[in-house]
Amino acid sequence: MSKHVQTLTLILHLQLFGATLFAQDESLSSVVKSGEDSGIDPFLNYDLSLWGNTSGGITRGVRFNSLLEFGATADTEKLGWWDGGQIYASFLWNEGNLTDIPLTGLEGAFGLDHNQASDTFRVYSVYYQQNFDSDRYTFKIGQLLADDDFMASNYAGLFVNSAFGVLPTIGNLSGFPEFPVAAPGVFASAQVSQEVGLQTGFYTNDAGPDEGSNWGFDWRLGGTAGYAWFSEANYAPTLGGLPASLTAGFFMQIDGVATDQGTGDTVNDEELYSVYFMWDQSLAQDDKGNDEVGAFVLVGYNLDDERYLVNPFYMDAGVNWFGPIAGRENDVLGAAFNVGTYGSDYRAANPTTEDSQWILELTYSAQLSDNAILQPDIQYIIDPEGASADDALAVGFILSVSL
Repeated sequence: MSKHVQTLTLILHLQLFGATLFAQDESLSSVVKSGEDSGIDPFLNYDLSLWGNTSGGITRGVRFNSLLEFGATADTEKLGWWDGGQIYASFLWNEGNLTDIPLTGLEGAFGLDHNQASDTFRVYSVYYQQNFDSDRYTFKIGQLLADDDFMASNYAGLFVNSAFGVLPTIGNLSGFPEFPVAAPGVFASAQVSQEVGLQTGFYTNDAGPDEGSNWGFDWRLGGTAGYAWFSEANYAPTLGGLPASLTAGFFMQIDGVATDQGTGDTVNDEELYSVYFMWDQSLAQDDKGNDEVGAFVLVGYNLDDERYLVNPFYMDAGVNWFGPIAGRENDVLGAAFNVGTYGSDYRAANPTTEDSQWILELTYSAQLSDNAILQPDIQYIIDPEGASADDALAVGFILSVSL
């Protein structure tokens, strides 16, 4: 893509974002409200981001990334069919040059922007969901995303680097369905009590590549694809008089393909295992019970032979400060870090890679209106995996609008 085409494409996306942002008149609201009342709830989310690398890493310049997600949910009860059912369908359009020309040297699961993906339009999630017993039990089947339901921290979701919330120990090991490619699977959850919840999911382990030619159906079932199995147990106690959430998770690849990181050879019918732990903790609340400060810690560890592992160990932690500026109670200031270690066989095959990579992130989510957010972001990368140069410093922002 030439610089002129890149500039024209960016201008087009800025115009698209502006049109979406200001399309908030009464007629649009009435259309959405009418759809909700009839049982069809449409949605649209649009993110536009700009990024620059100021030092270290691989190269300079400004790169952009855009993501349009749209779709609808059909409520079977409102449609007059049966109680507790939902039919969900969503679609993605991604475009940008952030993935075409690397800036910082971040690779794999450690993307600079959690929205970056290959340029294409694709079918995303399409599934049926059934809730039972006042939503205590949930079952889903269809084209799903494991990271919609697993490895999700309430406080880590603020941060922009794609490693937060989706463990690199698993993402670099398996082909399970995660952003931006969904694939067939089933999911079930049970709220056993007010404090205890359980959930499990079973998916194909080959969701297909993130390539422009993949319109959402390049997944494979059975054979050498294998399967991915997730399970989580959550406990929500009160610690120090404030709410907390403790989660223990387990991942297993069943009869899938594994790559020998030293030789690059692939081995079929391998079973691989990983575990992870998450702790969300409210640190301060106002008189109404709303969070003022919250923190999180997430740790992942692979239990397998080092020969197959890119990241044997991963950890992230951070803090959210809600309403840091008087009169702006919906804004959030966040500071966090993540670190991933690299396996000995992987380092032997990639001699410029250090023992570990650290990312420090500082971000601020500013509420512009009821459905628009501006989020400036700074990321400092220590020993970037894909760059032999010095540590990198990237700055950028994301404009988000939802309708």
